Amino acid sequence: MANGGMTEIGQFLETLQSLANEDTYWETRAQLLVVTATILASDQDGTAEVTAEVKAFALGIISTVFKPTAHSNIKRVGVAYLAPVLSCSPPLMPLYLSVLLSFDRPSDRATLLGLNNMSASFSREATMELPVSGSTGMTYVVHPMNGASVAQGLVDLIQANGGTFFEEHAQVMLGCIVAAEDLGSNVWAEIWDATKMMVVDTLINANACDLAADIIYSLVSQNDSISKSFVEADMLAGLVEDVFSAEGEGKCQEGFVVLASKLANFSVGCCRYIEGLLDRSGSTVDGNDDLRNLRDDLKR
Repeated sequence: MANGGMTEIGQFLETLQSLANEDTYWETRAQLLVVTATILASDQDGTAEVTAEVKAFALGIISTVFKPTAHSNIKRVGVAYLAPVLSCSPPLMPLYLSVLLSFDRPSDRATLLGLNNMSASFSREATMELPVSGSTGMTYVVHPMNGASVAQGLVDLIQANGGTFFEEHAQVMLGCIVAAEDLGSNVWAEIWDATKMMVVDTLINANACDLAADIIYSLVSQNDSISKSFVEADMLAGLVEDVFSAEGEGKCQEGFVVLASKLANFSVGCCRYIEGLLDRSGSTVDGNDDLRNLRDDLKR
């Protein structure tokens, strides 16, 4: 956006603020978020000179229309368009996460996080169309976020809330992993250190065990530091007995076997770790055909 275009928008910011305050129609507010995201993006990438006053106006409009109680379409569009500009406006991160976590349907978050288009390598398309339609016929797209930044923001939020970790947190964390450019960086090792116990414990949650397994495998398989610490810390100690107890959920048991098998096939170190883990859980393994078969396969 040229400087002249930004100046023109600056002249209309008070009108845009009035719209934000007075027009409650979801598409008006959604398009206000598109405009303000464009302003912040121009500031971030240097395509236009954005004054502190213009930026403050833009952030004020966002705080007015973008909130957990907003219409679901406003939230979808806001999450989709504000994702790339979070790094230039740190105060937006807590608001962004609170809205992202507020969706009632996990499928909404999955679409916004790119989890519906995951491949074996956890890659995602740069943009994809958002399933939102209004009277204007405007097409909205999902923009990629900075996975590491959002993951760190999520860690801060979880710690501020006393360390609670639910299905929606696991889903957002996996979305951050999908969006990440370099899972092998030290930043991800720090994120893992802050969340590893919560993630591993989620392997016994039937609603989120598949998410936890994907988080664990993707980080262990793509970060040497995490892989080493995972084995040395014996991160799955006790999980075999917990998952395969009489109260254990079938979905968790199936997911654990798949995770253990994938880890065992990833590296020699992980293979030895999984083999030793199953040996230490002898009676539990003997009572489950899948675990017993996996243990026997690893010994061959």
